[in-house]
Amino acid sequence: MTTQELLACTDRYHGKSAEGATGVICTDPDCPAAPCVAWRAKQSEAAPVANPPLQIDAVRTRIIAPTPAEVTEVTQSAGRGPSALVQLKADMEANYSGFDWAAMELCLAAILAHYAAKETQAIWPFIVGAPRTGKTEAVIRAFDALPAAYSAGDLTPKALMSANDRKGLLQTLSEKGQSIVLFKDFTSMLGKRIEDAAEVMAVLREIADGNYARWTGNGEVPPWQGKLTIIAGVTPQIEKHRAVIEVLGPRFLFIRWATPPARDVARQAILQINHEMAIREESQRLVRAILAPRGLHLAELLPDHLEAIVNYCVGFTKLRQPVDRDFKHHYIERVQDEEGAGAIAKHLNLIARSRAALWGRSVTNDEDLALARRVAMDALPQGRLAVYRHLLAGVTDVPELAVLSRIDFPAVRSILTEFRAIGLVSWEDGVKGSLNLQVGDFPTQWLMGKT
Repeated sequence: MTTQELLACTDRYHGKSAEGATGVICTDPDCPAAPCVAWRAKQSEAAPVANPPLQIDAVRTRIIAPTPAEVTEVTQSAGRGPSALVQLKADMEANYSGFDWAAMELCLAAILAHYAAKETQAIWPFIVGAPRTGKTEAVIRAFDALPAAYSAGDLTPKALMSANDRKGLLQTLSEKGQSIVLFKDFTSMLGKRIEDAAEVMAVLREIADGNYARWTGNGEVPPWQGKLTIIAGVTPQIEKHRAVIEVLGPRFLFIRWATPPARDVARQAILQINHEMAIREESQRLVRAILAPRGLHLAELLPDHLEAIVNYCVGFTKLRQPVDRDFKHHYIERVQDEEGAGAIAKHLNLIARSRAALWGRSVTNDEDLALARRVAMDALPQGRLAVYRHLLAGVTDVPELAVLSRIDFPAVRSILTEFRAIGLVSWEDGVKGSLNLQVGDFPTQWLMGKT
């Protein structure tokens, strides 16, 4: 009996297995599913062994000799999660106009990966959207009731690690066993003086890497070591702080929240009056149910999906390659090296495998890969992405690029100048609109929404 067959059956009867039931996988004694029929036949021949450990082979492709107690455990782990996911998706889409389910899946996947891949750097999802569009209420608050979650406001290096009373944020989280930090609005962090914001970002970079030490006039504060997952909402203002957030490299993973039609939002808001708390509590209950099962493993990544993620990483690092400009005249003075692809590769891999595990699958599918691709695209500078996608579609006239990309003409010329500097396009100086796209071995299909 393969894991896929077992999960298919438990998915069909999610959560209905009876504790201690003998000889059946689900509560339907006439279940026609092949795994159930085979299981009943096998149980009629031999009595079950009492509670042996669940054995999974090297590639987690089959479960060996499960007992009824083990079937119940797998049903709870792989059944409750998917059924709660289905209900949560339906509730969110019913209660919030234009709800972006991918944002919720990314946050759930980040928390699952937090526990399932303990030695790997945490995933930090940032939901980027206009104010008052539902990203905080619908997504961030749904995780408030998790025992390991802590809602934070402002941050300073001193607030993170206190030298006197040992009551800094990191010290408090360690004492309480909390390791998931929620920022309902990270935009306030960006409103600091650029020096202060850069200092906080530098500290967050160390925290993301799992270690942070702080020195004071009285000596070193006991260093912090651990794993912290940050989930935050932020407005598009973050795009104006590229110099600050580039300090973190690909540690911040964006997913962009579209603004729903005003008429639909207004109607939904009116219908929610006097029901806000009930809606929030139900979403929190479902999130706890999704993340409560233990024994879930990360799904295996298909070889084709691995190669696709490698392509995403190549495009990700190339389109994010920074350039240094002269402060006064904005001339390009230097092209910096591309950032390493290792961190983003691990993150996209974990996102796809964690999403598959949330849905009770042992291997990834195209929908899991689509979430990883969405995150890779949303984390790119959106002006560069828009211009490059139109170039790929065959548009080489600069004024037309400006219209289609909804970017002013000078900004498009600036982006094209950067593309020429990093080797993505070339043109003959003095010939208006004469652009030649230089793709080379740079993978581009995924930028057009294809695997």
